[in-house]
Amino acid sequence: MPRVNVADRAARQHVFPRGNLLDRGCGSCTPRRLGPAVAFVSVLGFFWGEALPATAQPNPKPPSPADASAPSPPKKAEQADAEPKQADEGDDEGDADTDASPDKSAADDDDDDDDDDDDFPQAKKQRSVEELDEDLRIVGSGKEPPEPHPQDQAPGSVPESPPLERIKTLEFGPLVGVSLWSGDSDRLSYSPALAWGGYLKTQLWSFLSARVAYQNSTHTVDGKPLIDGVEGGSYDDVSSFSLRFTLEPTWRSGDLRAFGVLGVGWGKLRVEHINGDDGFHLSASKAGVFIEYPLGIGLNYDLLDGWMTLGALYTFSLHSKVTGNIYEDSRGVTQDGQRVTLGGLPRLEYSQLIALSAAAVF
Repeated sequence: MPRVNVADRAARQHVFPRGNLLDRGCGSCTPRRLGPAVAFVSVLGFFWGEALPATAQPNPKPPSPADASAPSPPKKAEQADAEPKQADEGDDEGDADTDASPDKSAADDDDDDDDDDDDFPQAKKQRSVEELDEDLRIVGSGKEPPEPHPQDQAPGSVPESPPLERIKTLEFGPLVGVSLWSGDSDRLSYSPALAWGGYLKTQLWSFLSARVAYQNSTHTVDGKPLIDGVEGGSYDDVSSFSLRFTLEPTWRSGDLRAFGVLGVGWGKLRVEHINGDDGFHLSASKAGVFIEYPLGIGLNYDLLDGWMTLGALYTFSLHSKVTGNIYEDSRGVTQDGQRVTLGGLPRLEYSQLIALSAAAVF
């Protein structure tokens, strides 16, 4: 098909016949005078035809997140459907489209590339991130990441676990010492005696411990009992035991510990017989009880890396609730059957304990 210039056709359409101009009274409007106007219109039509776009394309609507994964239909199919409709238009317009078709095809290709990028924004973003990070590229490909090697790790990157510390809160061991009793009688008294026992001690806080102790002692009575008001005969040895619970505020300096003692205890004493001058048992056994309130101080020294401790203890105990028939006068029978009155033992007022201990620490 021959190529037709749109500017020339527009110029021809603006040429008026002379007869018409003369009929209208424009005798001065001759073809010579219309020449410059026709040339100007031709040039203007040429630039106007070149400036018009080939085909206006609407801007594509950005895809929603739900439709991002599905590809959009190709744009060339829509253009192919539109081409038959445009072919039915005038020959002149078809020729103009044919002249602009190379530029239009290149522009359409560029638009398709831009639309493909817009249709898959997430894939483009993911590709750019994976290109920057090698680990993400491995994860996206479905391959297993390589296992780290010990030589790849920097030395000392893993902190060492602190050593296990042994909790030393329990002491268990024996104690041996001397027990001193004091009674309310000037005529009779109790002699010092060997005291023995054991204790269990636990640490409640770093500054406070608790102790449970057992103590046993056997005392001799200095003096003679009263038999019908007359001194005579003798007492068997008086045995006793006591249980104590004490709290011990503690001060530590290295392996040395100093502590105080504050607590309460309960005890019992017993005498088997009161004997006459001839050795006859004038009475059966007697017993009594008491409550004591020990106060004192002590020291401990740890040995063998804290597995053993040596200690020294001093307590002074006040007594109360001293009751029992051992402190009271009682009736007895002599060997020939006579009834006599027997005097009681002195009531305890206070006692003292000086003891040493050796204990294992757990």
